[in-house]
Amino acid sequence: FYLILFPIIFMYLENTPYLKDNKSDHKNFVNFVDFSLITILFITCVFIQFSSHHYETIDWDINAYLITSLDISRGNLPLENQFENKPPLIFLFYYLFSLIGNGDLLPIKILNDLVLFLSVFVLYFLVKNLTQSKLEPFFCSLAFVLFTSNYWFHPGFSEIFSLLFISLSYLFISEKHNKTYKYIVSGFIFGLSTLVNIGTLIFFIGFSIIILLEKNKRLVNFLGFVLGLGFVQLFTLLIYLYNNLLNEYLISVFFIPISYAKTDFNFATEFNVFLTSLYEYNIFVYVTLAFATSNLIAILIKNLYYKNNDLEIRSFHGIIFFLNSFLFYYFAAKGYYHHLFFALFFVAFGISKIPKNSYKFLLYAFLTFGSFQVLDFYVPQTLNNFRNFSEIENNYPVKKVSNLVKNEINGPDTILSIDNILILYYLDRPNMSYIVHPALYNYEEIFRVLKKYNKIQDNEISFQISKNPKIIEGYIEDSLLKNYYKLPTELYLNEYINFYDRKKTVEIYIRDN
Repeated sequence: FYLILFPIIFMYLENTPYLKDNKSDHKNFVNFVDFSLITILFITCVFIQFSSHHYETIDWDINAYLITSLDISRGNLPLENQFENKPPLIFLFYYLFSLIGNGDLLPIKILNDLVLFLSVFVLYFLVKNLTQSKLEPFFCSLAFVLFTSNYWFHPGFSEIFSLLFISLSYLFISEKHNKTYKYIVSGFIFGLSTLVNIGTLIFFIGFSIIILLEKNKRLVNFLGFVLGLGFVQLFTLLIYLYNNLLNEYLISVFFIPISYAKTDFNFATEFNVFLTSLYEYNIFVYVTLAFATSNLIAILIKNLYYKNNDLEIRSFHGIIFFLNSFLFYYFAAKGYYHHLFFALFFVAFGISKIPKNSYKFLLYAFLTFGSFQVLDFYVPQTLNNFRNFSEIENNYPVKKVSNLVKNEINGPDTILSIDNILILYYLDRPNMSYIVHPALYNYEEIFRVLKKYNKIQDNEISFQISKNPKIIEGYIEDSLLKNYYKLPTELYLNEYINFYDRKKTVEIYIRDN
């Protein structure tokens, strides 16, 4: 890392100007190049992401989003009767996805892949607008595709939606004209990001710095940005207030995020685990990340060293958002890899600011070799998934078990699910517990807030079982299941149930009337 870092720093300290490719006068040729390069990025993204779709579950976040979103179809607002620890907009997206997918899971996964690719698409044009280069937009975007190519980033996390809104918001601000309306629109789009993941409010710091660093109308533009952001938040708040659900909304966007401050979290240790995993995954991707990160550090050093220099302000944007991204990772306080989506995006964006073409071409070589290795790893499974496309959905184990359970359940019957919660999605049933995501039972800071506002009980699972639901799904102590018999599900299971736990089972208990 330091062998890469030091030469770049010295190169900056020599005040080497940025080198840019000359803009082509042949507009049609440039459009053809853009189309061709974006097509390559799209195909690469598809071949990477589709390789995991034969697994029913990689990470259960997407499952929780889907189940919480189904409450909308019952005439309720998100978070009214089903709780997952996110603001309401993410559930509206998943409700729309489930309508498009007509109850199937595979189309929803494909739509998630498209959302991720849209961020790649925005990154391409962000770099293109700032550099007027032909190669840099492609390789910056390719870097982000490779950074997020491992299975850790395949499922549909809230961060991919928030990243799309943040990148679009920045794209509006980066437009060359200085009309105030673009800042209002940018603030509005950024507000949508905070309605998907409230933690992204940390990026308000970055947007504020960028706007206030501008030379003209900085205060008016800043107020326009705040107006757009404030409208989104106030409008949503009023909807929940009008429906007497203010507590439910504040639990998600304020009370629980505040409680995260009490979580024990070792930033250095957790981030080192990620770097080690990335190194073991692909050395070329790892070195590219190290190279690009050191470049952002060098940008910061240059801006601090040449205090009286007329630097290109936009060269500092990447480092501002990069630092915001690490604040997001730190305050999330869990160490999950998907909390690094934003950092990886802005590291890739920063590649465009490497000042010497010789260094750029070296990095491009690493990206090219890394691409071949990553695609060589994923393409065989992706092709197999393409060949068996019509059977993927039918082979999902929880879906097969759900079809079996349909014969045991009638209209008013209730279900308690605490593990394989996808069964609730396939059966289109609410969970008896207010909690949807199984992991939330183990988060003391979340559990404590929900209990304080009387959304759950001290022994929530035992309490719900005492109400004798018709179906119980999950690992339950036998002493709590005196009036239940176990449904045989072994024949319906296979190794594609869960990427991280391929021997996972589905435990279904039915009340014996």
